[in-house]
Amino acid sequence: MDINMNWKVTLLKMIGACMHPGMSSECLIKTFTAVLNGVGPRREVALQNFKIAFPDSDEKQRGQWVRQSYEHLVRIGAECIMLQKDPRQVVEWVVRCRGEEWLEKAVASGKGAIIISGHVGNWELGGSWIAQKGLAPITAIVRHSQDPKEKSLVDAMRNKLGVKTLSKDAPMTRAVNVLRKGEFVGILSDQHGGNAGISAPFLGLQTSTSPGAAVFAWLTGTP
Repeated sequence: MDINMNWKVTLLKMIGACMHPGMSSECLIKTFTAVLNGVGPRREVALQNFKIAFPDSDEKQRGQWVRQSYEHLVRIGAECIMLQKDPRQVVEWVVRCRGEEWLEKAVASGKGAIIISGHVGNWELGGSWIAQKGLAPITAIVRHSQDPKEKSLVDAMRNKLGVKTLSKDAPMTRAVNVLRKGEFVGILSDQHGGNAGISAPFLGLQTSTSPGAAVFAWLTGTP
């Protein structure tokens, strides 16, 4: 083991080595969910967001939702790790895709497509399914980790699934060039847009949202 490697990277590699479908994976998922519940990363932020989204909920209910969110994150990670061994499995995992014909039309048009989603379900599977189905090459615009080792590992995992990545801080022209080649660009647009975003109402509050997808569509004529 590389003693200089970031502990999170080392841990992920160890998990990947012993992750197999079945009871062993379920036990690992429950164990890491318990750890997350104990550590509670961004718990207060999550509780506040649930309070904003569901003002009639009580503290107990919001706490349960946070615990379920932690388990969901662990399951996303487990699925992505298991796919590393055979990325083609994702084609079998996705039983049905509503709107697949629109992706096929986008490919036929030669213009590619801008695919917008949010952090719902296992968002990582969407891009890998598109890549493994062979619909078109796909590049995801992502927020990279500040840790170079973590960034390299996550990028390598996504690349193994067929998904290329582009930093959200990269020049806009790079995404435009991808689209002009007739490829797909994936964007998770449910993140704060910061100072560069535009103000829009969300759950009764004004917040900043990124105009990136609309700008890309305007510049390239891509659906």
